[in-house]
Amino acid sequence: MLRSALYHLLLMLATAGDSQETGLVQVTRRVLNSGFHRELVSVVSGRGPAPQVVLLRETLPAGLYSDPYELSGSEFARHSQAVFLSRVDVEAPASRAAPLQLLVFISAAAVAVASGGGPAWTANVSLPVHLRYHAPAQPGRPPRAHVLLGGPLVLLPCDSPGRPCDGAAPRDVTEGPCSATNQTVCLWRRATLVAEQQQEEVSPQALSVPVGSLDHEPAVLALTLLTALGCCLLLLHASSSTRP
Repeated sequence: MLRSALYHLLLMLATAGDSQETGLVQVTRRVLNSGFHRELVSVVSGRGPAPQVVLLRETLPAGLYSDPYELSGSEFARHSQAVFLSRVDVEAPASRAAPLQLLVFISAAAVAVASGGGPAWTANVSLPVHLRYHAPAQPGRPPRAHVLLGGPLVLLPCDSPGRPCDGAAPRDVTEGPCSATNQTVCLWRRATLVAEQQQEEVSPQALSVPVGSLDHEPAVLALTLLTALGCCLLLLHASSSTRP
């Protein structure tokens, strides 16, 4: 009896240890390009058996958006799919837009299994994003707008090899769609970031874009009035010269 109890205890501890390692991931982010059109590259690395799919829950701030029609016909659609949880207004300025939430499913084709040391698997995804129009800067302020982008929530399917949900805390297990095209509900485990485990502060990424400046308002108004006046004079001259 005692030997059986000790065996089950050791088995539970081993399962919990494997589960903790399976649910521990590291996320590296970088933003490519400059200006209004960017590429948000996310690399998720973890230990244990490679998952069948990796799910990222992204929250894009009001000053940033992703176009669902662009994603369906871009390189993104080769190994990833996105589900937008709200309607996307691509023409709305940042002041009238709301934060955008979307689910990014990274398929097994984009999950690479390591052959040597380091993380056991790595998943890559490149999401096209665009900065919205921002209001002009106030007088005396630099003519640039800044958008802070936080990290994603990483979810692993419970039915993946390694059983990432075994031994997980109930608060870390949630329901969600099995895929972007299958609305059947599956169980997912919220992965723990290495930075969270080490109690490190995860700083958001800052994206900046040039905007107009109210310092230039008098010059713009004067130039606009002069241009309009010049056009009126040209029209009057043209109409008078064509009279018989």
